[in-house]
Amino acid sequence: MIKGFLKKNLLPLKRKVLKDPKNTKILNELGVCYYLLGQLNLSYYHLSLGLTKTSSKNKGLRSKLYNNKGLIYLKWKNYKMALLNFKKALKEDKHSFTAHYNVAQLYLKFGDFVNALSHLYQIPNAEEDSGVIISKAYAHILKKEFKSSLNLLNKLEKEGKINNFRRTN
Repeated sequence: MIKGFLKKNLLPLKRKVLKDPKNTKILNELGVCYYLLGQLNLSYYHLSLGLTKTSSKNKGLRSKLYNNKGLIYLKWKNYKMALLNFKKALKEDKHSFTAHYNVAQLYLKFGDFVNALSHLYQIPNAEEDSGVIISKAYAHILKKEFKSSLNLLNKLEKEGKINNFRRTN
């Protein structure tokens, strides 16, 4: 269902690129559509083209383009290049929620809880985000700080963001 929707909207996006080639936001949108369709090479092409055509002054869009390229590298299991692109996204926009979150997820994947927590605590306005809180809880488990982890998870349960969370002895 979603793939059909995405395919249906590709043609209008392609037309927009031809009509307004200076609007590089469309290249990001095309890259995201191709990514969601699993056409990673086409996604990579459009995101890379977007980066070359986007002014260095447009840091917000450049951050999104780098972050999205990082997601492609994750799919390709090239974690080094994924991390590099996520960090480039942060150079463009040091307050990017998504880039900090993605960097943290990579660090967690490889057990680096120190760097993961550093990025998780830099995410702006993330106190209420369940994904960030769960990631912090996991980092505390890696640190063997089980009580801290449990406190974070209990906070989610109290706020109704986790259902059927059971504590065992």
